[in-house]
Amino acid sequence: MVIFILCLLLGLVPHAAAVCDSSCLAAQKVSLQQLYSDLNGPQWSKQQGWAQATAAYCSWDGVRCCSSDNVMQGSTLACPLEGAVAGLDLAANNLAGAWPTAALAGLAASLVHLNLRSNQLSGPLPNSIQDLTELQRLYIDNNKLSGQLPSSLGTMTNLTQLSAASNSFSGPLPASLSNLAQLQWLLLDSNKLTGGLDGTLLQLPQLQVLNLQDNQLSGPLPALTGSGEEHVWSV
Repeated sequence: MVIFILCLLLGLVPHAAAVCDSSCLAAQKVSLQQLYSDLNGPQWSKQQGWAQATAAYCSWDGVRCCSSDNVMQGSTLACPLEGAVAGLDLAANNLAGAWPTAALAGLAASLVHLNLRSNQLSGPLPNSIQDLTELQRLYIDNNKLSGQLPSSLGTMTNLTQLSAASNSFSGPLPASLSNLAQLQWLLLDSNKLTGGLDGTLLQLPQLQVLNLQDNQLSGPLPALTGSGEEHVWSV
């Protein structure tokens, strides 16, 4: 009986959160330094800590680290890797260059929130964005990104908010977007998207805000079955 009670109590003890150890911390710092180098870092308007590359990168401008007792506001996931980078908020900061694939890959195990809106990012959004498996909120609107939206976006099943408005994305909407069952916001207005609108996208169970205005979409408009007071759909 004592053994049974002990086993029961042990089963109630919460699993310890994964922790970013010293090698992980060092690797993340390298990734942040690469991000700074790749995206015109010396010209950033807010760069406290970045240029000096101090060890305590959690205090650098725009960097928010993951803490189990201080999860990022609005996050639906537990802190994925304690001590690691959970959020980057570098909006309107004079970032310039191509999508920083390699730099972000080093943060993929922990990055939940990525805000790069209102900068000068250019070129395509690569399929490798799917490697950011923990990402919930992606804001890349008001840049100079172009090419087709990658179908790999549809594998990022933790996404709740995707804003890529006011770029130069072209081609059809990826059908894979209808796989994003957690998606609440999808803002793709003011691009150069073409083709029709897949009705399955409008049936996503959590979708509340959809904006596809100012594109070159054509064909019949699927029934807006989910429209109502809790939805804002502009197509």
